[in-house]
Amino acid sequence: MTMVRPFEGLLRPPIEWYSSFSCLAGIILLFILSPNFNIDSALMILISILGIIRFKQGYRIFRYQNNLKKMPIYKMNSKELPINKKKLFLGKGFLWTTIHTQRLRDLDLSYNLDYAKSKDFDVGGKPCIHGVGDNKDNNIYLNLIERAGHVSVIGTTGVGKTRFAELLISQDIHRGDVVIVLDPKGDKELLNRIKTEAKNAHRESDVMILHLGFPKESCRYNPIGHFTKVTQVATRITNALPSTGESAAFKEFAWKYVNLVTRALVAMEIKLTYQIIQFYITRLDDLLIHYCETVMTKIDSNYENTIESIIALNTKVNKKTGDIKKPTRRQAIFMYSNQYAENLNQNREIKPDLLSDLVHASYMDKTYYTKITASLSPLLEKLCTGDIAELLSPNENNKNDHRPTLDWLSVIKEKKIVYVGMDAMTDQVVSAAVGNAMLSDLVSKAHQHSAGASSEEEQEIGKSVAGNTTKIHMAVESCGLPIDFDITGGEVHDCKIACDFIARLPLSEYTIADKGYDKEEIRGLIRERNSIPIIPRKINSKTGNADIDWGLYKYRHLVENFFARLKHFRAIATRFDKLKRNYTAVLALACAFLWLPV
Repeated sequence: MTMVRPFEGLLRPPIEWYSSFSCLAGIILLFILSPNFNIDSALMILISILGIIRFKQGYRIFRYQNNLKKMPIYKMNSKELPINKKKLFLGKGFLWTTIHTQRLRDLDLSYNLDYAKSKDFDVGGKPCIHGVGDNKDNNIYLNLIERAGHVSVIGTTGVGKTRFAELLISQDIHRGDVVIVLDPKGDKELLNRIKTEAKNAHRESDVMILHLGFPKESCRYNPIGHFTKVTQVATRITNALPSTGESAAFKEFAWKYVNLVTRALVAMEIKLTYQIIQFYITRLDDLLIHYCETVMTKIDSNYENTIESIIALNTKVNKKTGDIKKPTRRQAIFMYSNQYAENLNQNREIKPDLLSDLVHASYMDKTYYTKITASLSPLLEKLCTGDIAELLSPNENNKNDHRPTLDWLSVIKEKKIVYVGMDAMTDQVVSAAVGNAMLSDLVSKAHQHSAGASSEEEQEIGKSVAGNTTKIHMAVESCGLPIDFDITGGEVHDCKIACDFIARLPLSEYTIADKGYDKEEIRGLIRERNSIPIIPRKINSKTGNADIDWGLYKYRHLVENFFARLKHFRAIATRFDKLKRNYTAVLALACAFLWLPV
C-alpha cells in the first residue's frame, strides 16, 4: 500500500552516516587493492555517489536537530532594508502546515525532550518553533493594502516583539508615510531607533516626541482640545474611571456633569483643557455666572435691562437708618437665571436648554453633588498637577514655552513621525486616561482624513443620494436562504447587472423580483431558462399587470427578510472594508453562517 504522507524519522541518530562512512572505507580499500586486482572504476564511482547521497541524508537529520536547539544568526542593517511602496517586509520565515504541527508535537513526547533542549541563545523563546521549518526560510512580505486592518503579533517576553516593531517602523519612515508609535512603557532603544532611521531618511525635522515621563523635554498636547462632537470630551475624560459594580452608576453621573460643563464652555468659546474642566466641575455657580455674562448677553437683547430692573426691584431701604441694601450683580444674575428656568416650566417647553440645566445643577445639594463626582476629582487632580499640567493643558499665550504643540490633523497632513511614551510603569492612572483620550482624538481625525493605501483594485463604492454607498444584489431560494449575490456601487441600477446575475443562478420554476427589474430583456432571459418571471411592471407601463400571479409575488418578502437578518451583522450593515474583495469575503461568511442551522 502506498503511503500518501510517508513517516518522517527526523528525531533519531543520523544512521545514514554509517553507510556513508562504510562507502568511504570501501572506496579506500578498493583504491588500495586496485593495483593488484582489476577493479572497474565505474564501481568506485557508483559507491562514491551512494556514499555522498547517504551523507547528505544524514546531514539533513543532523542539521534539523541542530536547528531545534539553536537558530542560525540572521543580521540586517537599516541600509539593507527592502523598501517597497506596495509591500511590507516582515523578515524570514516559512509557511506553517500540518507537517510542522506534527513535528512540534513529536518534540513534546517524553523520549524526544532532549532534542528540544536549547543551547545558549541570545534571543528568548523556543528555537524549536522555528527549527521545525528545516531551514527552508524565504523572505516574507505583506501587502500594504492588507495592512489597513489590524495586525497582531503574539510572543512571550524577550522574543523580539519590539525589534520586530522597529523593522516595520523603519520601513514606514523610509517610505515617507505618517508614523505614529504608541509605546506604553517607554522603550529607550525603540526611541533611539526611530531617531536614527528618521536621520537616515532625512526626516529629522518631522520627528515629534510626546513623553509623559519627561514633560519638560516633550512636546505639548491637549487630549480634549479637538473633537467632532461635544459629547466626545466627556467620554474621553470619564473613560479612565472604574466602570464595574456600583462604580458604573457614578461614572455615568460624572459623564453627565462633565458634559454639562463642556457644553457651557463650548458655548462661551473657551478652549477646553483639563485645568478648565477641573476648575468649573467644582464651581458650577461661577460657570453659571460666566455663561450668563458671556452667552445670554448675545441671546437676550434685554439682558442688561432685566438685570438692572431685578436689582432695582430688590433694592430695600431701611426706614429707620436710611441704609440702602441692594443685591449684587451676582445675586441678580442668579435671580435672572431662576426666572428664566421658571418661565420655561410654566410654558411647558420641552426642549434642551443649557441655562436651565446649569440652574438645576448649581442648586443641587452640595454634599450629594460631591459624592456623585467623587471619583472624578482625584483623576483630574492627577492630570492637572506639576509639570504634567503644562504638558496636557498647554497655554498657547505663554510665549516663554517654545515646545511645539501636537495636533493630529497637522501630523496626518504633514506626514510627521510621532513617538508617544505613555510611561505606564510609573503612573498607570494618568497613562490610561491620556491614552484613552489620545486614541479617541486620533481616531476622530484619522477617520475623516484617511482612506487606506492607494490601490487599483475594485472598491464598488458609488455616489448616490445617500452619499458613499454600496448595493448588494441577492438571490434566495424558496426557504429564504442565499444562493448567490453580487456587489456594485450604490448608483448602479438593478437592471444593469440583472442579466449576468440571473444567468449564473440555478434553474427554478419561478423567478420573483420587484419593479426594479422591470425590463423585457430580463423577462426574456428568464423564459429562456424555462422559468416563469413574476416581475410587476411599473405604473407607467402600457402592458399592465394582468398576467402577474400576486399570490406568488408575496413570496418576495423572503429576500427582504433575509436582508433584515443580514443587517444584524454590523460589518455588513455599515461597511468597514475598502476593497470589494474584502467586503465580498465578509458577506460570504455571513451567508454561510445563516446556512448553518439548516
